[in-house]
Amino acid sequence: MKSLGLNSSLSANSTLTENLLIRMEQYACDLEMIVKQRTNELAEEKKKTEELLYQILPKYSRVFSVINFIASINTCLSFQAGC
Repeated sequence: MKSLGLNSSLSANSTLTENLLIRMEQYACDLEMIVKQRTNELAEEKKKTEELLYQILPKYSRVFSVINFIASINTCLSFQAGC
């Protein structure tokens, strides 16, 4: 009688362990899917941000070019004036 109880106890523990492993594997797969999804979302948002920056930056880069050009003219004029 005790051997039957021991075998059923081992069988129950084995089933419990197997169920736990199955649930852990499913959880790991779910986490991997979430990471992939969020990585894709991050890549999409990064692309949108870069596109927006490229639309904005040329305007400012032209302004900085003009400022640098004016600064270089002022430097040349100051040098010619003997300052």
